[in-house]
Amino acid sequence: MVAVPPNRRPAAWVMLLATLLVLAFQGTRGLWDPDEGRFTNVALEMIHLGDYVNLHRYGDSFHFTKPPVTYWAIAGSVSVFGWNEWAARLPNVFAFLGVVALLLRIGRHFAPRRPWLPALIYATWPLTLLAAHLITTDTPLAFATTLALACYVIARFEHRPQYILGMWAAFGLAFMTKGPPGLLGLVAV
Repeated sequence: MVAVPPNRRPAAWVMLLATLLVLAFQGTRGLWDPDEGRFTNVALEMIHLGDYVNLHRYGDSFHFTKPPVTYWAIAGSVSVFGWNEWAARLPNVFAFLGVVALLLRIGRHFAPRRPWLPALIYATWPLTLLAAHLITTDTPLAFATTLALACYVIARFEHRPQYILGMWAAFGLAFMTKGPPGLLGLVAV
């Protein structure tokens, strides 16, 4: 058995705790209308019609109220795991865990003595946990903007300028997830 260096143990515990918290009760309740039903309905219409570009709420009515990333993620998850509440919410689980992992990666730049602390706070914050248990664009947006921040921090503080391209790609992902609110992070750059 390979021993984990002591400085990595807190990070592993934070990831384990985040995984347990975000998976608790996933799929144990039905979808809540209007948001969860609408997001799932559009994703199921994508699968049913085989059209992943033109968003439909019902077969003949277009639905372009949100950008497509969340719908694509739900459609992909449901295609792999079958139609159930757990599969519909799984993309938000991955987005939540992605934010935790990114905060673990860049935590040493913001809290050098306790680099795991930003991730622990995010993972245990009731609002972020609630958002990860709901089908909305909020948790995927949090992932995309955190990814943009992480790329910027790595480029700036670790002197790896190639990560600036990753930052711009992440802002593109944020825009494709929620539209103009996804670009608010550019104000800080």
